[in-house]
Amino acid sequence: MFNIYLVSLIPILLSEYGFRSSATVLHLMKRRISWKSTLYRFLFWTLIACLTIGKHNIDLVIPVVSLFLVGEICCLYLRSSIRRDLRSASGCASIKSHMIPMVFLGVVIPVVYTLLTLHLRSIGFPIDLGTALVTELFNPFFILPIKAPLVFVVFISEWTWASLITRALESKVHLRKSNEIVDPSRSKREVLGVIERLVTLMMVTLGGHIGAGIVIGIKSTARLPKLVDRQDAEQFVVETLSSIGLATLGGLLISL
Repeated sequence: MFNIYLVSLIPILLSEYGFRSSATVLHLMKRRISWKSTLYRFLFWTLIACLTIGKHNIDLVIPVVSLFLVGEICCLYLRSSIRRDLRSASGCASIKSHMIPMVFLGVVIPVVYTLLTLHLRSIGFPIDLGTALVTELFNPFFILPIKAPLVFVVFISEWTWASLITRALESKVHLRKSNEIVDPSRSKREVLGVIERLVTLMMVTLGGHIGAGIVIGIKSTARLPKLVDRQDAEQFVVETLSSIGLATLGGLLISL
């Protein structure tokens, strides 16, 4: 079930957040529906359907379509929640809204998984659905460890999704700076945030947990001259601990 949850997260994180700037993502989220993003997700699940039908049984079309529909409902709910946050002057949307893909699918997928498993058993097709779909997605021509979807999800989330979580937390702490935080001119700071998370993720995954402290030390040294104002210093602490913390958590998950 954990495998099928991770596979469902991949197309949502890629299409809704992807490898873009926070400002771009929030601008796109203002739309009620994105046909391009929906098409990407549809192609993703179509690929899985084609591979599973060829290697297993045509009855797996129903599970694949069901997961696609669950993902689309999640995306509509995500966009609706973020639009509501933006209308209420929350410059980056709330942390709660950005957690919708993780939590929504974490609740709905177990229910869908149970129903699909019962359906497959009723037609005499006993199979671990999560393992089957993950295998078809990541192992069409060669064998990869089953942990591959977890690594992929963590890597994607450390990009724009983690940036928006960090900025949402900053906005919560310093509301008067919310507009400044999403200013496109601050893209350099966002790129540095992505780099620091990826470096931390790599170090923690490889067992070098002290690497997170090294990254914080380097960042603090570079920003020290600008931390005269107390509010700037507090914002720096919130931003750094949030950003590095997400990367460290991702590295620990991969290392389990």
